[in-house]
Amino acid sequence: VLFLKRKELATVFAKLCQDLIEEAQGAQTEEALVDLTMRRILLWQKLFENKQGGLLADFQVKGLLAELLFMESRLDAGACQPLELAKAWTGPCGGDQDFVFADEAVEVKAVGMHVDDVGISSLQQLDSRVALRLSVWTLRPAAPTESGAVGLNQIAIRLEQKLAKDPEALAGYREALLEAGYVANENYDELMFQVMDVEDFVVDADFPRLTACSVPSGILSATYRISLNAIRMGAGERK
Repeated sequence: VLFLKRKELATVFAKLCQDLIEEAQGAQTEEALVDLTMRRILLWQKLFENKQGGLLADFQVKGLLAELLFMESRLDAGACQPLELAKAWTGPCGGDQDFVFADEAVEVKAVGMHVDDVGISSLQQLDSRVALRLSVWTLRPAAPTESGAVGLNQIAIRLEQKLAKDPEALAGYREALLEAGYVANENYDELMFQVMDVEDFVVDADFPRLTACSVPSGILSATYRISLNAIRMGAGERK
């Protein structure tokens, strides 16, 4: 039996109950049901520990939105199958890059208008055993009534519909959303964006980056920022 003690989390608690019911319907055995329930409750526990009432901060909303828009673009282009895409989305689970496919890894960044740099959070983020690409999404804050405006709730539902034909892909997608800290909430309807530009950069030997192999011995971690103008110029020179 689950009890809610904090009334301000009633909306999030209702989503928890709905999520458990929907996912439990697909469990084939009692063992699978217990495992699913425990896994889900641990994910939801993170949301209840969120001091913002289960809501993501604005910068987290922006970053997650860019990842979901990237997923939609891959599906719409027929670049991969639903299950392949859902399994490749490793960012919410602590992966070094947001997406890791069999032959390519992709790190997605969301930036605002007139921003000239992107933040890199670790020595591993731009280091991969497979081909690596940096996908930069420029997003402009938009009014909900504007044409082309999109928010987390809208894109999350659209992706659910596009993944629905593969139950395993849909389940993996929903679990990753929880890992990312997202639960549908009407507050997100007020935080809308418009996609202004999408730029893709190949992260190769000439790309400006720090990795565990390129820093002096003894440095275990680092965060830094990369100039977008610099990598644009570098990309142009390499063409």
